[in-house]
Amino acid sequence: MAPIGADETTDPNEVKVAVDRRSNALYFSRLPLPWQNGSAHAPIFKQVCVIPFRRAFLAQFAALEPTPLEQAESIDMLRALEHGYAVRMARTAHVTCSVDTPEDLAHVSHLMRIDAV
Repeated sequence: MAPIGADETTDPNEVKVAVDRRSNALYFSRLPLPWQNGSAHAPIFKQVCVIPFRRAFLAQFAALEPTPLEQAESIDMLRALEHGYAVRMARTAHVTCSVDTPEDLAHVSHLMRIDAV
């Protein structure tokens, strides 16, 4: 997980994650998460999609039935949470860009051209 930019908090293509004090995922959402009521400022993170699995768990995960929250949010990690598995998150300060739309692809292609120079 990484800090999320202000312009990304409302982007449904950026998956947001709330974590507990040990960095276990509590919930993932495409909506701003957590809701900020103005008096408290909880940290907001985005999911960075590098998700390692142990081989045995990957087979087990693939066999699990899809869940209502997973289907509602279109986020597969919610399947693990709803079936009672822990999802440990690791923080990174690296800036990441998701590629979910043609505009994202153009942006990342531009960044890669700049990086190649």
